[in-house]
Amino acid sequence: MTFIRCLTSVLCPITAAEDRLNPVGTVLVIASVAIGGAAGSASAAPQVDVEHAILGEAALLMGDCGSTIAQQSAGAAEFETGAALDRATQVLAVGGEYTSMLAQGLRHLCEVEGMSTCEAAGVCEGLSVDLALAGEMIGAQDLKSASAHLASAAAAYRDIFSFETNGAIPEELQKMFVVSAASLDRASAMLSVLANPAAFNAAVAYPLEAHASGLDAMLGELNEPAEYGWPAGFLSTECYVGGNYVGKWANGTVPATQLARLDAQAVLDGWLQRGTQGSLELFGGAAVLHSLHGFGANMRDSMYGLRSMILNGLVVDGPCTFECQNDDDCGGCRIAKTGVGLAYYNPEELDEARLVVDLLLEIDVTRRGISLTPEALRDAVSSAFSDLIDKLIAKSGHLYILMERNRCIFSRCFIFWEESDCVVTKSEWVKVPLPILQELTPVKMWRSGEWKVASKAATRAANDWCRQN
Repeated sequence: MTFIRCLTSVLCPITAAEDRLNPVGTVLVIASVAIGGAAGSASAAPQVDVEHAILGEAALLMGDCGSTIAQQSAGAAEFETGAALDRATQVLAVGGEYTSMLAQGLRHLCEVEGMSTCEAAGVCEGLSVDLALAGEMIGAQDLKSASAHLASAAAAYRDIFSFETNGAIPEELQKMFVVSAASLDRASAMLSVLANPAAFNAAVAYPLEAHASGLDAMLGELNEPAEYGWPAGFLSTECYVGGNYVGKWANGTVPATQLARLDAQAVLDGWLQRGTQGSLELFGGAAVLHSLHGFGANMRDSMYGLRSMILNGLVVDGPCTFECQNDDDCGGCRIAKTGVGLAYYNPEELDEARLVVDLLLEIDVTRRGISLTPEALRDAVSSAFSDLIDKLIAKSGHLYILMERNRCIFSRCFIFWEESDCVVTKSEWVKVPLPILQELTPVKMWRSGEWKVASKAATRAANDWCRQN
């Protein structure tokens, strides 16, 4: 069991030096786990092999990391932006320290014990660096770089613990992992908007203008069955909020008249008085911290759950997912999706703006202490903003294509076992150049001839991008 002593010796000094992290004796119990439970006990837990023992202790370490992040980011809604971003730097530093511990242990096992943890160590090292740099960049007020580092961290996190692509663990744990990874992406998007709020301002300007003309006028704009295919009498129709698309309406619990409530008006009035920039300044940092809290809390629960499975003999079995053998299997350079945006804002930027609206409303409602069904109120108000943003986009004829260049990457799945993934190495939204008249015509009103023009133009734009990238 020499490798166990080595892993312990690598991590324990760091643990002792960082009392505030307190990883709950991480890796100290690995020896008893690896040999099947308490020494000398005839009724010990089922035996767990060496690889699963290390995986279990890695999961414990990451679970402790998530627990500490969740503790330090709790109460995000109570932080003003400056204080919230300061706390975010501390939270990300904690994540960097924990993942650095894991990387050092895996690197030692690779170089000293000859175990197959080399690639996993490299990914963990990258994850550690990205989390730490994201925190440093926030501290230096370089939010654009911080956003990029968080996006990279999210990719590395998915790489080292590929729970969402492997059916070897229960669905409930997979869901927690997916939410945790998505929360990192969400925090990255939040930082991107804070770094350059222009797209957010443009997207929210129309809803605020509509609300400024009076709530009745705003509700009147929403009550246009011909525009969206909504049922007649929308304002009195009970419906599931948050799914305002054709075919998604059904009897539910929240009537659209929820928007006419005084507390709903108070939220919208507050947005109108502060303006878009004021809302970002007041709630933007708290929204970042809120996302980091989701990252930590779900990482804590999914990783502790994974370790519990291993300790109870329900080991995680391979094989991992093999998607490709070479770059050609991944499609190379291609159009990944299409979308409709505005003249200067691509669909992704508008999606980020919608995300910020959702988070800021959630925090706004929380801070106001509204006691009467705040979740329903939040969803109803968020839906109203999204619907009006959709209306703005619906008047646009600006077609975009998302270009991607992919590679086939082989990496470690669950630390030891190998998998292959099609990884996007570069992506960019490209606005398809179209005749001016066509850009002034809503996409849904294009005739077949105009779609042929758009298709040819998109193909040319895609070929140009692939040659240049």
